[in-house]
Amino acid sequence: MTHRRFLVAALCLAFLAGPAAASSIGRLSPHGSTSSPKTLQQILDGLVVSGPAIDANAPADIELWLNSSGPMTARVVADATPKNRVTFGIYDPDQPNKPAFLLADFVRDAATVSFNDDSSISIRSGLQRKASGFDGPFGFFLKSTAKRQSPVFLFTEADLNGGTVQVKVFQGDNRTILKVPGQRPGLFLDSQFLIAFETGTDGGFNDFLVLVSGVVPAVPEPATFGLVGLSLAALLARRARSVV
Repeated sequence: MTHRRFLVAALCLAFLAGPAAASSIGRLSPHGSTSSPKTLQQILDGLVVSGPAIDANAPADIELWLNSSGPMTARVVADATPKNRVTFGIYDPDQPNKPAFLLADFVRDAATVSFNDDSSISIRSGLQRKASGFDGPFGFFLKSTAKRQSPVFLFTEADLNGGTVQVKVFQGDNRTILKVPGQRPGLFLDSQFLIAFETGTDGGFNDFLVLVSGVVPAVPEPATFGLVGLSLAALLARRARSVV
């Protein structure tokens, strides 16, 4: 009789624990644990298979890019924004109010972008199929929409965020081996960039991470360097006259 009572009690405890266990599983973070989301450094460390590590505190100073001779691809690497609907895309700095949407938090395939002769872009496996107005450098953006709130746009150009940096960019070094979720390990090329967005206010930059491939950083035009040189020369000349 005692043994039977013990067995019944054990079964009752198991029955009661079932919903609690299921509830716990339902609260798993996007990174697979019930603890707080991983830091950006932890996410980056989890991507690196071998070679030099990626320092989360040493991002590249890049805000705009240019296309290479081949297509560009973009893929979501990490998403810690379960309460927000987020979309990622590309924009022309001259008209950031007309962006092209490439990926969303529910899209797991890579989007491929081809840059056409007529300054348009063709998009495969993305949220759009085509967009116009991309005849020069371009940036990337994230649109974050919380429930019952207006959407917020975050751009790779800090000036478009009111001077606030909302993005960290990490460029490949041709030495580090990365393992992107769902993909075989491969070399982190210098034409590849990990772009980490900060959608909140904690400064963690671990909310949404995208890998972009097949682009190069935009640098100032030679004419721009010439203007900067002339400006510096004029400034030095004025200072020399004032000293005399």
